[in-house]
Amino acid sequence: MGMLKDRTVLYVTHQVEFLPAADLVLVMQNGKIAQAGRFDELLQQNIGFEIIVGAHNKALDSILTVENSSRTSPDLVPDAESKTDNTSNAELIHSQHDSERDLSLDITKKKGKLIQEEEREKGSIGKEVYWYYLTAVKGGAFIPIIILAQSSFQVLQVASNYWMAWTSPTTSDAEPVVEMKFIFLVYTLLAVGSAFCVLLRAMLVATTGLRTTQKLFTNMLHSIFRAPMAFFDSTPTGRILNRASTDQSVLDLELAGRLGTCATTILQIIGTIAVMSQAAWQVFVIFIPVTAVCIWYQVRYKLTLSINLFIDN
Repeated sequence: MGMLKDRTVLYVTHQVEFLPAADLVLVMQNGKIAQAGRFDELLQQNIGFEIIVGAHNKALDSILTVENSSRTSPDLVPDAESKTDNTSNAELIHSQHDSERDLSLDITKKKGKLIQEEEREKGSIGKEVYWYYLTAVKGGAFIPIIILAQSSFQVLQVASNYWMAWTSPTTSDAEPVVEMKFIFLVYTLLAVGSAFCVLLRAMLVATTGLRTTQKLFTNMLHSIFRAPMAFFDSTPTGRILNRASTDQSVLDLELAGRLGTCATTILQIIGTIAVMSQAAWQVFVIFIPVTAVCIWYQVRYKLTLSINLFIDN
């Protein structure tokens, strides 16, 4: 310890190779003290601390060797105390070697490592993930308003087309059904209503997406700060930063817009189907096979894209 050997040092770390030099080790778990004692005492309790130590057996051997040589130095301790320390240190090292060998065997049998490969799910994303995202803020109270705004926009668009088709004269000699001023007035009101619905939908999508990502980021940050030290032993720092930067940016910039676009497209298709069923229902003979082909190509494209991304990685 050098100049700090006569001082009280409070050292916060998850590097277990420094723990044999400590007079007291406090093991924190979920923000509370889970274990307390000397290093050798914690190893003998067999309630989780020794698993972390087993992964650092090489560093632990070097620390114990240095500690043993420093304790047996004649300049620091008397001969009588030196013999006693040698005996106790030898027993301690022997017991710790046995414990580390047992831990190494357990880890080998389980084919486990301290830092595991990151698990990745395969297939499509479950509806539970999207449902959690949609209901993260106010229990999803804004979602019906967004759908209503987009539906109103679609209805107003169809209504404006119907209005112009019904009121406009078919020929130059035909008389309009109503006055041209009234035609343009109603059409303007429908257009203004459509614009207001689009504005409302865009504002709600942006606001809901922002508040959702803020909540998810706050929860993630809280979980990281409250995580036990074993989490940082088994999880690389780069993996944590990747989740807090790259993946978070997708939530911030892309996901809300994509979900909004998906809802808009679905409602537009429903509106188109409703108009087609009134004007030319015969087109469904072609519409249904084309829809089936599009779905088939979409599934095939997703599979091919996944394979190409896997090869690129």
